[in-house]
Parts: sequence; structure tokens; C-alpha cells
Amino acid sequence: MNNSDVPRRRHRLRAGLAALLAGVMIAAGGYPEADAGTSDPAPVATSTATPGQAPAVEQTPVPLTKPPGGQTADQQAAPGDGPAPGSGPAAPPPSVDQPAGNGSVPAPGPDQPPAAEPEQPATKPEQPGNGTGSGRPDSSPADGSAPTTNQPKPSEPGPDQPDPDQPDTGVDTETETGPGAAGGGSWDSGESDQPAQLRLVQAFNVPKADFGRFWTLSAKQGERTVFGGRGPEVPARGFANVPAGAATVLSARMDPGWSQAADVAAEPAWSCRDERSGEGVAVRGGDTLGSLEPGQRVLCVAAVQLRDGPLSVTKSAVTLTQDPAGRWNLGYEIRVINTSRTADAGYGLTDTLDFGPGIGIVSAAWTRLGTQPRVSGSWPDTDRNRTQTLAAPGTAIGHSSTGETVHTYHVSAVVTVDEDTAAAALECRPGDEASGGLRSTAVLNSRIEASACRTVPVGVQVDKVWTINGTDYLHGSRPGGFGASLRLSTAGAVQLAGEVRPEHTQQWGTAAGGYRPGADLDVTESLTLPEGCEAVRSSGTGTQQLSAALNRLTVRTVVECTQRLTLVHTLAPAELAGRLSGKWTLTATPEGAVAPELSGTSGASGEVQAGRTYRLDDAPAFLGDQEFAAEPWRCRLDSGSGKLVQQGSSVVPGYGQHITCTVANTWQGPGLEVSKNAGNPAPVPGTAGTQWEVVYGVSIKNPSMVSPARYTLVDWLAFGQGVEIVSARWMLPAAGLSGRWTEPGSLPLETLAAGRAIDVMDSHDYLVTVRVRVKPGTAVEDLDCRPEDSGQTGMMNMVALNGGTVVQACAALDHLVRSGPTAEGGVLVPPGPGPGSGPADAPAKQANAPGLVRLSPVLAVSSIDQRGVVTAAAMLLLSAALVLFLSRPRRH
Repeated sequence: MNNSDVPRRRHRLRAGLAALLAGVMIAAGGYPEADAGTSDPAPVATSTATPGQAPAVEQTPVPLTKPPGGQTADQQAAPGDGPAPGSGPAAPPPSVDQPAGNGSVPAPGPDQPPAAEPEQPATKPEQPGNGTGSGRPDSSPADGSAPTTNQPKPSEPGPDQPDPDQPDTGVDTETETGPGAAGGGSWDSGESDQPAQLRLVQAFNVPKADFGRFWTLSAKQGERTVFGGRGPEVPARGFANVPAGAATVLSARMDPGWSQAADVAAEPAWSCRDERSGEGVAVRGGDTLGSLEPGQRVLCVAAVQLRDGPLSVTKSAVTLTQDPAGRWNLGYEIRVINTSRTADAGYGLTDTLDFGPGIGIVSAAWTRLGTQPRVSGSWPDTDRNRTQTLAAPGTAIGHSSTGETVHTYHVSAVVTVDEDTAAAALECRPGDEASGGLRSTAVLNSRIEASACRTVPVGVQVDKVWTINGTDYLHGSRPGGFGASLRLSTAGAVQLAGEVRPEHTQQWGTAAGGYRPGADLDVTESLTLPEGCEAVRSSGTGTQQLSAALNRLTVRTVVECTQRLTLVHTLAPAELAGRLSGKWTLTATPEGAVAPELSGTSGASGEVQAGRTYRLDDAPAFLGDQEFAAEPWRCRLDSGSGKLVQQGSSVVPGYGQHITCTVANTWQGPGLEVSKNAGNPAPVPGTAGTQWEVVYGVSIKNPSMVSPARYTLVDWLAFGQGVEIVSARWMLPAAGLSGRWTEPGSLPLETLAAGRAIDVMDSHDYLVTVRVRVKPGTAVEDLDCRPEDSGQTGMMNMVALNGGTVVQACAALDHLVRSGPTAEGGVLVPPGPGPGSGPADAPAKQANAPGLVRLSPVLAVSSIDQRGVVTAAAMLLLSAALVLFLSRPRRH
């Protein structure tokens, strides 16, 4: 070879080797690891329904029973009511019989609420029956408000004040009302032909008076009188139909010739009530009823106050509060008035506490305000006698030339109401002798009377019970994820408890007061359920009538939840999944049970019980399972709410939860094994002993019982410098595969396999046949197999498996050669027949004493490096050896 060709030849060799090595590295590689990680899905939100709001009602919170924790919230009386007895200091009282004229009013005593501001001195009233039709004096204000002529003081009932028999709602009844309620807005007659219903009743403050025949009651819409007739009731039975949607003017006219006309103290005071809802209906201007809704039924009462000569008696509205013990505290005032400017008078006064059945009187007392010394008394035995004399007959009352003279009595009482007291015993019904509630009647001189009544609000307590998959839970002990909000609404509320509006959310299991007895209460709930749960039915919701003092209701919701558990099995590496699919049996066994509730291969899924602990297990059913290592079970919440409860290899499903639990098995079996051996060199016939042939054996074995594999195998003929390769070939007899080295002299590397598959418990046996000749003048040490830094020595053969396992074998050149530093003629004496055996040429004459060339003990047998060496490091070692081979000095 020409020396100038050496660099060019080396350049080509290096380029070819680089390309071959790149292909080998791409083909070589291990199995990817399976990712067994899981992630939990984000929790699902759910939303709740909001029922509509009910009308606003009176603002005094009065819970019927003592709530947990003691004191109720806001126990003040409704707006317009006076404070309870002893509620605070008062102004100094006037002297006895002090005239009420000149803008003065008797000041309240220590137990009396402050009196209202006085009106201007009254003027002489016009006599009833003045021809105006309604009996209203000509001095009535143009705006329709109540006249001031000879009207009672603000603390007395009058045309602009609510009837004492009506519950004091404390709010404008023209606002926040629904269909059929008072002041419910105008009605378009085109929407419905259904009329409203109206009845007019007259009431006198004279016991058992029969004065109605001297009065005419009528109702007028526009210029047309829709109905009318003689009192005291029109119609005498039932209700009259009137067109809905129009304002109605009410009239009570007195016959001019009635003998008692001079005793009428004031204009008749109209008050109206919706018979279905129990709410008061606004009367504007003292006599005008707003437009009625179709089907609405309204009762209107014209209260006529008569005097006993110059004397009259009135009662204030009843104030009502509830103490923490659940008892009711009530108070009101009785006023005896002398209207004479010229003469004193005498009177007697009694008061009867005619409370409804089921209302017990703890104590009752009265005090005359403004007297020194103080005049007071009490009801000694209300069980036997509920009538008490407040002023003995002949009690003197003075007069004043400038106005009225007033005696004021304050009455207070403490009462209890049994929880099961019927609603009818708690409700005031104007004009009904069998009325219940806190009714009281003061009688002056056994001739005229003044009555006041206050409806006792009833309470309601709603308890919540859940029935989930057949198990009952109280609301406070329900499982997580279940929620319900309670809403109560009614148009008949008279007071509130704890400042919770009845149409707003109410706490479960807590009593709420402030409802009209007998009212229809709308009970609604908004549910929040875990995903996977469904409410199949409910009871206790809808319209419930409040028929007792404390109405205990129970709302029960029946819920059915479906819990599902799915078991999944994964394999790593993933290539094994198809081969071993279905080879593991996955089970979920309830705690304490022997047989599993869920069993199957990967993907087994079934319904399970909530709150029960399930033990998870995986059992292989094939040979070779010892090659796998199981990882811990990992569970994730696919749907549902609440916390996922997993304890090691056990899981506790919650209501409505869908859970997937996964177990991964990782293959950790034996890797491929490679071994190599070398035969003895044999002379090639016909070469006169100048060429020799040696056969190497390479074996690839897969000891795994379950996992097939693929491999890449590279063979390197790392011969010494004095050994020249004539040819090299390989074969895999079992597969009928073979190949050869294209340029073994310059490129002694050959890929025998690239990604070749090998089955379980299988082996691939390769044969590599190499023909060589020894160059003349080769030193004997170059023919010996000994370790060198370059890796090239004697007839060394190395193979690399998957770029990470290198084994080597060296052919034995233990032939007799001429003693000396070189081998002349390149003739070796074979030890005997071998591959390609034939008549061998006579060995050349040896110049030196014979010597024995032997295989190094280190390299005489195959050595196996265990699989697992990093691929890059092994290829780097192989590449370095190739570089050294290409860089070695050549002999020419």
C-alpha cells in the first residue's frame, strides 16, 4: 500500500464506522417505563334553587319558645305600640283631673308608655246626618285624611288608626302583598270576569246594642252604588259580589231622627280585613277601600263610638312582647274622657280579660296614671274571675273649660300559651263574639264599652330528616355533601322572631315565630346533593296550615345514591399488557366478609355500598408471576363530592362517589444473557499453511418465562496487528439468517442483529467463521491473546449486546512456531484437523527454538458482563476501541 493512501483510507473508514455506530445506537435501547401516576379530577360544583319572597310583615321578633342560648333577638313591640310596663322612665305626671285642653295630655307614669302628641283643641262637631251622605263633617281635609273635629286623642282608635281588634302589622299593608292580599294592585277587568266579595258590618260600643236599624250601610264605585241596606250587617248573610279592580267608597249613614244621635262621639271608623289571609286591608281617607282582586273576600266593620252623656271610654292598641322564657307580656291603656266644659261627672269602670282558651294568665295588674298617692290593683284569681273593677261607681272626674279631662289606666299582664293551643283560640276576629286572642273589654258605667284585641302569633319549627339509601340521618348528623336550605313564607305573618324574615332562609330545628294562627305556610327547601345522588321523593314541603301555637313539621327527603368502584390493572413495560392481559384477578372484598363483592380482570366495575371498607387485592394466575413486583394501590375520585377515603389497600366509598383504583405490576425478571466461545484455528486447504480458519460461537438467551425481548448484536473482530483478515461471515442456523463482513480488513465491525425478537425461554445461537493469515515478520507476542489497552490482540472476538453487555473470546493460537522474535513465511503448524481440514503443507523451517503460543487465561473463556450498563458508556468504550484500531500503525 502506498503511504499517501493511508490518510484517505483512514478517513473513509472512520466515516463508515460513524454511520454504522449511529445505526447501532438507534436500534439499541431498553423498554420505556410505564407511568402509573394518577390524578384526581377537580371537584364539581353544584348550585341551589331560590324560592320567591313572601310579603313583608310586622317587624317585632317574638319567638314562641326560648331558642338555644337564651335571649331572643329584638323583642321590641311593633311600630306604633307603646313600650311594655316598666320599660323606662317617664315624664312627671299631671295632677289629678288635670284638664286635657291647651295641647296637654296626662303624662305617663312609671309603668305607662309615653302618650302620643296631643292634637289642637277640638272644635264643636257637626251633627251626624248633615246631608252629606257619608256622615263626614264638612271640615274634613281635602286630602282625605281623618277630620280633627271632636276626634279622639292619638292614643284612641279613630278613623285613621287601626282597629284594636286587628293585628298591628307594623308595616304598610299596601306593599309587598301577593294576589288576594290587601292593596294588591289594580285589576284589569279584561283579565278575568270573577268579582270580589264584600260584606259590611256595624259595631257599637254599647253591650248588646240594637242600633243598626237606625243606620244605612252602602258601598259605592264611582257614581254607582253596588250594594247597600240597613245595618248592622249588609248583606245579612254571606258576602255581596262587587266588581274587582275598582276603588270602593264605604258609607255608614245615621237616621237624623235617631234618639241617640247626640251621643255619637265621632265619625264611624272603618276597618277591613281579608278573610282568607287574615291581613288588614288599607282604608284610605277613612272610607275608601282600594281596588280588590278577583275572588278576594273582604269584611269591613264600621265602629261607632257613643258617649255616656259627656263621658266616653277608649282603649289603645295592645303591645305584645315575648320574654326568653317564652311568656307573653302585654299592655294597653284605658282612657275615661269627660268632654264637658262646664260640669264634673262620676263614673265606674271595669275591665274583663276575655282571653281565648289555652291562654293562661300568670299575672295581671292595673295602675291609674298621674295619681298621688298611686292607685293600683290586680286580678286576684283569674282562674275564677277575669273581671276587675278599676274605678268604683261614682269615681269623680273633673272638667275643663278649655278641653277634655282624661283619666288613664294602664293594664299589664303576663300570659302563657300551651304549644298545642288551637289557632282559633289565638286569633282576633272582629265582630265575632267567639273571637280568640288577647281580647279585653272595658265597660264604663255599665253602659258603654271599649274593646281591644291582639292576635297571638304562632310559631313553627321544621326538622329535617334524610333517608339516604335506606338509612335515616338527622340534619345535624348527615353525611358530607348533602345540604338543604329551608324557606318559609306566608302572607299572614304578624310578627317576626330573631329578625329573620319569614320569606327568608330559616334554620332547621329552630322555632320561628310571627305567623298568623291558621295561616297557610309555604314550606320549601333547596337541596344540594353529591353527584351520583338523586332525590326520589320528599314529604313535609308545600302548603302547611298553622293550626296550633307551636307547629312542629318534619321535612323528609328520600335520596338514592349510586356508588361505583372500578378496578384497573396496568403493566410496565407496556409491551407486556397485550401478552398478559387478563392474567390478574382483581377483587374488592368488604371488611369482615370472605367472598369479594367485586371480582374480575382489569376494568371490572360494579356498585358498592357507601361507608363500607373494601379491601383491594390482585392475584396473578400464570407461571412466571414472580418476575413482577406489585406497586401500592392508588385510588382517584372520578365523580362525586366529599373526601376520598383510602387507607393503604383499602378504600371507603362515600355517597354518590365513583372511584377508580389502580394497581401496577412492574416486570423485574431476568434480562437477556449473552455468551461467546472460540474454536481452534484450522489450516485452510490449498493455502500451503498460510491461511487459517476459526469458528466462534455466540449465544443469546432469554431466561424469562413471560417477557419476550428484542436485541441488537454487534460483533468486532479485534485481532492483533500481525493477523490479517481474509474473510468473515456469520449465520443464525435456526432462523436461516446469515451475513458477512464487507471489508473485514479495514472495518472489522458487523451488526448481526438489530431489534431482533426473541421469545420467552428461547435462545439464538450464532456461528461466526473468520479466515486469516499471519503476515511475515509478525512478532510472536502479537499472536498471543493478552489484554491490551486497544483491545486488539491475537484472534480476539468481541460482541456487544444492546450496546450494554460486552463478551469476548479468543481463538487459541497455541501452535509450535520457530523460536525467535518473528514468524517467517507466516506458516503455523496446526495441532490437528479442524474446520476446512485437509492435507496440510509442511511447516516452514523454524529459525529458532520452538515456543508455545497460548491463550491468555483471562481471555480463554467467555466472560459475561451483566446487563444494565449504561448504553452510552458501552458504546463509548466500543467507539474508543475502534478509534484505536484505525489509528494503529500499519506495517507495509
